[in-house]
Amino acid sequence: MNRNKVRKGILLTIIILALVLLASCMASTFTGKRTRNPDSYTIDFSMMNQRDTWTMKLEKGDILELSYDIRKGHVDLFVDHGDEVLFQGNNIEKNGNFYCTLNIKEEGSYRVVVEAKNAAGSICVKKK
Repeated sequence: MNRNKVRKGILLTIIILALVLLASCMASTFTGKRTRNPDSYTIDFSMMNQRDTWTMKLEKGDILELSYDIRKGHVDLFVDHGDEVLFQGNNIEKNGNFYCTLNIKEEGSYRVVVEAKNAAGSICVKKK
């Protein structure tokens, strides 16, 4: 009877340790540098496992430059203005170098959203 209690105690301890380890692996992490300015958003990371958002106020006629270089992991990148999505990069692949410009047609707040899982790389969104 005591052996069964000891076995159950050991098994329960192992399960709890496994759950704690799993939770810590899935936790939001960021190792790198993030710069947020009124006219730019730059992020360079060796590990990112979270969502990050930045809002920029832009004028009609502005040009937004967007570039990224993803070295590992999974990254989604979006730029939107209200209900309008100006850029949507789903599941950006590693070694994915990219550059484009977006013409701003309406004054207002534009949101940059980065969602990353076990990712490394750099992203720059700035007003030209």
